[in-house]
Amino acid sequence: MRTSPASIIEERIAASRTLDEPFDLRPQRDAVNRRVWHERVRRLLRVGTLLAGESAVVAASLALSLVATVDVGRLVHGLNLLPLIFLVGTGAQAVFQTYGPATARRSYLRSAVGGVSAVAAFALLGIIYPDFRMLLREYLFLAVFMASGYAAVRVGVEQLIRAIYRKEIGRRPTLIIGDHDAAMGIRVHFIVNDDRQARVVGHLSPDPSQDPTALGGLDSLRDLIEEHDIRSVVVSAHLDADRFREVVRCCLLHGATVSVVPAELSSIPCKFKSQQIAGWPLIELEIPRLHLLQVVAKRTLDILVSGSALVLLAPVGLVITLAIRLDSPGPAIFRQQRLGLGGRSFRLWKFRSMRVDAEEVLKTDPFLYRRYVESDYKLSPDEDPRVTRVGRFLRRTSLDELPQLFNVLLGDMSLVGPRPVVPEEIEHYGPDARVFLAVKPGLTGYWQINGRSDVAYPERARLDIDYITNWSLGKDLAILAGTASAVLRGRGAY
Repeated sequence: MRTSPASIIEERIAASRTLDEPFDLRPQRDAVNRRVWHERVRRLLRVGTLLAGESAVVAASLALSLVATVDVGRLVHGLNLLPLIFLVGTGAQAVFQTYGPATARRSYLRSAVGGVSAVAAFALLGIIYPDFRMLLREYLFLAVFMASGYAAVRVGVEQLIRAIYRKEIGRRPTLIIGDHDAAMGIRVHFIVNDDRQARVVGHLSPDPSQDPTALGGLDSLRDLIEEHDIRSVVVSAHLDADRFREVVRCCLLHGATVSVVPAELSSIPCKFKSQQIAGWPLIELEIPRLHLLQVVAKRTLDILVSGSALVLLAPVGLVITLAIRLDSPGPAIFRQQRLGLGGRSFRLWKFRSMRVDAEEVLKTDPFLYRRYVESDYKLSPDEDPRVTRVGRFLRRTSLDELPQLFNVLLGDMSLVGPRPVVPEEIEHYGPDARVFLAVKPGLTGYWQINGRSDVAYPERARLDIDYITNWSLGKDLAILAGTASAVLRGRGAY
């Protein structure tokens, strides 16, 4: 039988008969119940929104699959199957665990596979029960529409949740336990990853006398939880076993969840997998690597998308070429040596956005060259005399990157990956340089959708290593989708 947090508190207080001063348990119990119900309401709203979107997806997918077969008469038969298909689809999503919180909800590829699996299960039912049977082409259309629809619903819900968080609605008051540097690192991580779910109230330091920015020491934990209605506590401090147990016990008895950030592991480029063995929680570390099928799938996506984009965007490329040649003398294409897979050097292609003598202009101006090096080998358009008029437009719209589709098609680059660097930049990756060079650089990547040139080293290096260690095809698709939004916003594009 499961015991609620409130009943645990009552049992502990009832057992403490030796206390000299009696006190009222009801405020603490009410706070626990309120926080528990807040989480239940959040979960209900999240799952309810997903189910509402999925019901619309199933209805639209079934109607489109029947209409697409040019057999409108079967539409009535399809409407009778609608409840069953919805139940099968919901069951498939539950099996693939896409109704969970952030990480599970953002598994867009998994939700799409769940849609295909639901149609396959429904086709199997049709074999067993003829009343549920549909035509083969209807199954195929239904699988395509439901797979894309389920993924689209989760993308839409994610954007809706982010918009709500931007309005400061529903964010969890969060407290960090750790020193100043650890607390700032966690805050920056939330900001860079655009995780607006947590509203950081502040941090507690194990040694507040050495940290004037802290809200207090660990003895202030209970008062802060009650004062600020803290619902989430992130522990990043090195605590001994007894102090850690006291922190966890205090948080849980007040209805606040506890997350632990192991500082020794956060800087290691590896994959983490949690599991339990005989009731013991364990963290398993794995070397980041791509399996053969993943490599084939990634390369296939690169060829299909880059080849199609080159054909469709050929007229745009021709107009850009003419504009560059009319604006300034010199070739329309700029070539530069960058580091690729395994540290192999390759020629990266871009539309020329600078004067032909850009290198000479840079090196003959000591002040400008020093600013260039100090700014991680970049200059803002306002202070860079080398950029042409057309070049400023190309950089602001990211159109100067289009020729890199040829690099992708030839295999020097991938659509998604860490951005290729010049040899001088590799030193920013330190001991993780081998990990960085273990994958192909990308036309777009995690850095591009998180601020691009506004995000400097070492945060850029951390984003690249994080992408490599946590790679998935679904993550690549999400980055491709996020790139369109980043390009339209133009943030960090220079």
